[in-house]
Amino acid sequence: MIQIRPRPVLCPSWGHADLKMWTPSGTNFWWTPKTAAYPSTAEFLPGDILLFRPLTPNSRESGIVSYQRKVRGYDSEHASYTHAAIWVGLDHLYCDATPALDVRVNSLEDYLANNNSCLLVRRIPNINGGQREAIARAAVGYRGQPYSFRTIVQELWGHFMSREPFSGIDEETQRGLICSTLCSRAVLIGSETVSLLPSDLRLVIPATLSESSKLEDVSIWWCAVELA
Repeated sequence: MIQIRPRPVLCPSWGHADLKMWTPSGTNFWWTPKTAAYPSTAEFLPGDILLFRPLTPNSRESGIVSYQRKVRGYDSEHASYTHAAIWVGLDHLYCDATPALDVRVNSLEDYLANNNSCLLVRRIPNINGGQREAIARAAVGYRGQPYSFRTIVQELWGHFMSREPFSGIDEETQRGLICSTLCSRAVLIGSETVSLLPSDLRLVIPATLSESSKLEDVSIWWCAVELA
């Protein structure tokens, strides 16, 4: 009988008193954590994909969940993820695309301090360290590019008009990036071989990245942090 293990999803659990203590490494001596618990980022590799699942979704996030589940047909486990980012690694940084801030580099501690969110980390298997670094560099290379509201409009318009799905491959047509297309494009550029487009060539969304068999889950856990 095959044992089905739960995915290593990390959710806030501030009440746990048995968390392993974590101390910033010497290479980050200036870094002051802003939360009482922090993910075990020592296991993360450049190019890993971070997926965020809000515990209390706002109206925009609820709309993303509903679209991924009802329109795109993903089950609730995958549809619950509403944001994606590429782990850069250096100084706890990741790269993402947001409606308010476009493509930017941000710190994971800042995100967790301001968002009550669960975290899932996924990784491209069987690629070398150089390719992983290239994925991270590719994502950061888009820094400052606009958030692609046009992509969202095209995807929704195509659905309501029963037109062919928008694949989101053409950068000039897309005119910017959303969080999940930033991740898929960085993976394709950095790995040179791995495409995360679904089989129907529809737009890559966070649920696509959660479900994809081309990615594997990374073990993570909470660590207790002594705040300054």
